[in-house]
Amino acid sequence: MVSKEIPEYVLRVYGIGPQARAFPFGSGHIHRTFLVSEVNRQFIFQRINHHIFTDVDALMENICAVTAYIRERVTEDKRPATIEVVKTQTSLTHVQDEEGYWWRALAYIGGSHTVDVPHNTQMAYEAGKTLGRFYKLLDGFQPQHLHVVLPRFHELGYRLQQFHTALENASEQRKARAAELIRLVKEKADSLLWPDRLIASNALPLRVVHNDPKINNVLLDEMGHGICMIDLDTVMPGCLLHDFGDALRTTANPAAEDETDLTKVRPDIQLFEAYTQGFLDQTQSMLFSAEKEYLHRAPAFLTFVIALRFLTDYLNNDVYYHVSHPEHNLQRARAQFALYQGFEESEPKMKEIVDRILH
Repeated sequence: MVSKEIPEYVLRVYGIGPQARAFPFGSGHIHRTFLVSEVNRQFIFQRINHHIFTDVDALMENICAVTAYIRERVTEDKRPATIEVVKTQTSLTHVQDEEGYWWRALAYIGGSHTVDVPHNTQMAYEAGKTLGRFYKLLDGFQPQHLHVVLPRFHELGYRLQQFHTALENASEQRKARAAELIRLVKEKADSLLWPDRLIASNALPLRVVHNDPKINNVLLDEMGHGICMIDLDTVMPGCLLHDFGDALRTTANPAAEDETDLTKVRPDIQLFEAYTQGFLDQTQSMLFSAEKEYLHRAPAFLTFVIALRFLTDYLNNDVYYHVSHPEHNLQRARAQFALYQGFEESEPKMKEIVDRILH
């Protein structure tokens, strides 16, 4: 029986009958996602969080433009090179239900799966190769043709503004519980503004960027080989270093994003090397010198940004990310700040690895 959480009208406009079955699917923080199965076909249905993605038309235009471009460049691959947006019977890419929620459907790729942490270095290599291939296939796509659906998404200066506003309005209880992390932000923030400055001075090129390339947005086949990048909501004009940093934040950290035992939260240099090898195997020839120069510093920077966002949401009483308990965002922030510190300490070794692969 179809989940009551998916309105009958939405399924009907996609031509899906009442005998279909639907189950919650995935581990995403933002949208509500379901696997819908009929006798001979399966779909991924998502209720889009329009409080975060306020311009759903622009969001879907970006996804359709990028996926169409990739499919035009890959004509002989037996596996899907990218996700496929399923249109309604009247050729719409998304529909609105009676309560005002927007829904979309994606083709389900059989035999595929995702992981939240890599099982081994080969999986890390495949994840890096998959993101690198995403860049390689989009090389030539003009980023100015995409809508900016989430302005200043990874800009630390902007995230610091949000943090200070949240701090002014936070309850004394939450500020007290987060006091150690608040001190860390104030101590370290200025030294981490270097990417903002490089981007503002045009020292780093503008590219089509995934913006959320964590390892569970890499689709893998039964053998653990990378298929394609998924969750393209945040594809926008941006900086490659942001993607590389966020990818390593999840791939080179064997611990969970919300790990409670902080002694487990350390970057795994072997996983870093494997991911970097896979990524650069695909992208080395297209990278600019500034991107190569700062690649090793990207993981610490982006991990700090994400940690700051978790902390800010905690101070804001958990209005952005889904939480499973009242301290969840604080728990995430603690784990990510610990990982940031580990990446920062490992930067000399990571630079050696990047330089060796590049040369």
